[in-house]
Amino acid sequence: MVECSNHGSREPAFLCRHLMENSRQAWFCAHPTADNLWPNAWCSSCDIEFLKEGEWNEKNEHVIEAGLVCSECYEAKRADSSDILSGETLAHWQHYVAACCEKMKASQSKLWEEYQLGGYSRWDWEQSSGELVFSDQDGPKVIAKIEFIGSVSTTSKTWLWAWANFHILESVRSKIIAVRDFGEKNGYPKLVVPKWPADEIDGWNMAVIAADVLGARGVYRTPGEEGFTFLALMDVRNA
Repeated sequence: MVECSNHGSREPAFLCRHLMENSRQAWFCAHPTADNLWPNAWCSSCDIEFLKEGEWNEKNEHVIEAGLVCSECYEAKRADSSDILSGETLAHWQHYVAACCEKMKASQSKLWEEYQLGGYSRWDWEQSSGELVFSDQDGPKVIAKIEFIGSVSTTSKTWLWAWANFHILESVRSKIIAVRDFGEKNGYPKLVVPKWPADEIDGWNMAVIAADVLGARGVYRTPGEEGFTFLALMDVRNA
């Protein structure tokens, strides 16, 4: 553990000195895992030296000058890198988000009309079965196969991708990795950074993008005590 002046006793994490000084730039690091939530990270200039050796060793480790931060400081700095787009790439991103929203409006309207999803008294999702069930007083009426997309916390005011939420079963968060891969390929950091400042509108935007990448029939938002969970409806049928 490390003692942070802002957050107290927390897990340690390491960043190169350039990210310590300016976190609002591209990060190079492994994706988080259940065993390594805050992987060592470095900037693009340090990555040039890393690629020369294919690893950090005695020949290049002097370049990185790694600094120690707490896990919460790491997450805050990582979140800074989610909002670095500018120029043509930013314009492409904004156009893509808008196009996904328009596309999903049509899909949602068709799906809701076909299955009357707004007319049931309750819904329940179950991770183990990977299903979202709509019911009324007579029992289940519509069943949707689901993939968890992510969640918006109204407490921390952040978005967290399901692929980085290890409280969710892998069986319902494995497909969403394709969205992260799509973000890496196209240079869209909000699809790659695990957690960043967001509100409900951001949640809907990420949900419709995920639906587009995954080819989902629709999306659904379920409320909780601390925010909202967004689900991709991969297949829908009458019970």
